[in-house]
Amino acid sequence: MAQSVEKSWQVGKSLTQCLEHMLQNELSTDVTINIKSSTQITKLRAHKFILCARSPVLEKIFVKSNNVITITDAESEPYEEMIRYLYTDDIKLTQSNIVQIRNLAKKYILEDLYGRCIAHWKRTTDARNVCDLLNYGVKFAEESVIQLCLNVCASQTTAVLKLDQFKHLSHAALLTLLGHDYLPIDQEEAVIRACLDWAKTQNKIGNTNSVRVTLGACIYKMRFFQLSAEVFANIFDTSPVLTDTEMNLFLCSMLTKTPKHAQRLQDLGFNIYSRCFICNRPGYFLQQHSSYTGEETIDISVSDTCVMTGVSVYVGNQQHDAHIKMSNRESRSALAIIKSTLIPSTNELVTLFFPQKVKLVSGQQYVLKAKLSSCSRCFSLEHNDFAYRARNQPEIVTITYHAMITCTEPVERIGYIKSFHFLKAFI
Repeated sequence: MAQSVEKSWQVGKSLTQCLEHMLQNELSTDVTINIKSSTQITKLRAHKFILCARSPVLEKIFVKSNNVITITDAESEPYEEMIRYLYTDDIKLTQSNIVQIRNLAKKYILEDLYGRCIAHWKRTTDARNVCDLLNYGVKFAEESVIQLCLNVCASQTTAVLKLDQFKHLSHAALLTLLGHDYLPIDQEEAVIRACLDWAKTQNKIGNTNSVRVTLGACIYKMRFFQLSAEVFANIFDTSPVLTDTEMNLFLCSMLTKTPKHAQRLQDLGFNIYSRCFICNRPGYFLQQHSSYTGEETIDISVSDTCVMTGVSVYVGNQQHDAHIKMSNRESRSALAIIKSTLIPSTNELVTLFFPQKVKLVSGQQYVLKAKLSSCSRCFSLEHNDFAYRARNQPEIVTITYHAMITCTEPVERIGYIKSFHFLKAFI
């Protein structure tokens, strides 16, 4: 008797090892899964109680079935690996099977397996495979996958743009990438050139009209104002994708820094804002009081070095002369000054460029002050997360705003400093 027990396959095995042994050797199985591909049918024998215990979807299936089901939306290898996971809690993820296993985890509501797929992608996704993964994430609207890919693209932008896989992004994936605010501000020229090459690859004809059509809405997601006028002209003189009117508006805006041209481009659908630094706002102190002087002030401090590039001002429906000043509170030195005539647009918001970017340093206090003359209506500076506008009456509401800005991602991991929209900031 003792000799018989020693030869038993159960001896020395854990519960999961015993279950895996029964699966592999089809011991006491009571259900059949036919995995049908275009060329063959693979039969897999399993145990109903295991499948029902692990997945609510499989439980419903086998309650209604005659213990035989057919699978047509997966290949045999990833499906068998998923079944093995149900028995053992162990999964062997590879580049070739992870997409199908991820789909199966979603189909059968296997949350732990779903999470393991995401964790695997976080460990293994880099510039070499991020474009393929982004195509998948966008196609199936997988937000967690999309965000993972965008983070990789932000930290490895140069490498991503140089790889051939970038040229094979779907239009929807490219549109998603271009809409991401957290790409490096010093890489926009490379981004735009890569997009033009993408369009030429997508369109075998390769003429300029077709490039514009192929780009479609992507053209409006590019941040042209992060280019100098010289670089902008150099790109689009050789690749005339923009219309003459669009070219003239961009160049006039870049050279003169007047808001009306940028506003017209925004009305045409172009994104006139800079890509920005990753920050959040844990709290703020807000003080309001009325004034008849046509002035408004915002106090700013930052916890990490950032770049501020412009402001937006609500001006109502009348024209005003504006004086905008950015200064260091302690030294009282002016960092940037804007003097301009503000012409209201359809949304009563006028955008203004600083003559140069303003670098804000941690530990210092800054003051942004705006003064309007000939104003007969209220106005206010706009913060990215807060805007206050008084009722239509002669008095001006002054807002004092103080916020500590903290990074949600470490600067050293990203490797560069980006612009941050403190006040609808743009270049």
